[in-house]
Amino acid sequence: MKSRRSIPDKILLFDPSDIVVKALYNLFRHLGFQQPLTAATVDQARGVMESNHDLTLYIFGQQKTPEDDQKLFVQSQMLCPDAIGIYLYSTGGDESLIQQTSNEFLVWMMNQGSIFKAVPKPWDNSQLAQLVMEMLKERYLQNQQQRRQQQDRQKLRAQKEMITQLQAERQLLQESRDSLEASLRQAETRSNQSLTDTILFMLQLANLDLMRHSRRVGFWCQKVAEELNRPQDYPPELLNIVGTLHDVGKIDLPPETFGLPINQLSLAQQEAYDAHPTRTIWLLRRLPDQIRQKIRRPIREHHEKMDGSGPLKRFRQQIDPWARLISIVNHYDHLRHTTKFGSPTGKEHAMEKLEAEAYSHAKREGQYDPALLNVFLELLQESNELEEKELEPIQVTVEQLRAGDQLAEDLHTTTDLLVLTRGTTISTESRVKLSQYLDEGQEIDQVWIENDYHDLFKS
Repeated sequence: MKSRRSIPDKILLFDPSDIVVKALYNLFRHLGFQQPLTAATVDQARGVMESNHDLTLYIFGQQKTPEDDQKLFVQSQMLCPDAIGIYLYSTGGDESLIQQTSNEFLVWMMNQGSIFKAVPKPWDNSQLAQLVMEMLKERYLQNQQQRRQQQDRQKLRAQKEMITQLQAERQLLQESRDSLEASLRQAETRSNQSLTDTILFMLQLANLDLMRHSRRVGFWCQKVAEELNRPQDYPPELLNIVGTLHDVGKIDLPPETFGLPINQLSLAQQEAYDAHPTRTIWLLRRLPDQIRQKIRRPIREHHEKMDGSGPLKRFRQQIDPWARLISIVNHYDHLRHTTKFGSPTGKEHAMEKLEAEAYSHAKREGQYDPALLNVFLELLQESNELEEKELEPIQVTVEQLRAGDQLAEDLHTTTDLLVLTRGTTISTESRVKLSQYLDEGQEIDQVWIENDYHDLFKS
């Protein structure tokens, strides 16, 4: 046989016969194994395996009894679990006891299901060499496959960890984004509310009745939007803003025009009155774009009717949805609280008037969006006598402040020292603080509190 290249695998050769061990040693040296390990006794074989757990192959010959063979086999499996083994057993001669011993061990070994080969003595060197090389090749391929599987598992584990990390980072980014958007919405809401409150405060100084009408319409528009629970289509905060600002253009109408019923206006007064939606849009032209763009059309069309009888002759779905809501609330408030259609009337009569105008048998069409009207009428039915209360801030004295009152405006001393901010709920501690200012000779300038319309609806 030709000499082969050097093989680094460790191999253990053990047999009770020194001649067998020497023959095996010469064979495997010739095959290219660098330093085959040998043992002459069971104890030596066990010692070699204890010191060389990385054995690749061990070959041991038949012992005197099957128990000895089994014991050596079990020890080799425990000490070198990754090694493959070859068992050399006797097959001929008069030694029937040896033949019986080898047969019993072979049956036992087969029942173990381990990677193990049995070769009869005497062996053929070429066949044994071929068997060893095939077993080593098979083990090499198995190890290679196991390494690939291990690498694949590691890659898969790393990918899962990366996916988990990316998902966690994505969740964190989403939470940060949601938090930022919520903060921006809150800031925008506060800004919009401050702007609306400022306009209302100016309306209060210019035309108290107009301010009251504006607040009530904004309030009811928001309540209907909340009841609809469709914030994408009817955002409550924006409906409050557009409802509050829809008539700002009336601010420069002469008092005599503003207070007259609509059927008593002269042609010039009627033209000035009809221009108030356009005038409102012009006066609000400096509002932030995100607000101005959303409220222009509802303000322009808030006098349109579903039957096409409005000033712009818009019909049904041609009318902006927010404008349809403002139209209902606006008309109801004029019936209840203003002189636009004559003397103010009671709630029940105003509701009956709306219902009567909701549908015309002659035209087979009504003036109002039936879905929005029904929601509004249901809210009115649920409201109690507090609906009669005006919704503008109330001016009181410091002594009249009660725990639970909410400031409608910042509270300053006459020397312009800020005491409490708008929105503060008066507490016992707040009243003590105000008393201390008074005791120190500080005078409190104009105390405005919000009206108690938060309990407008029955519990």
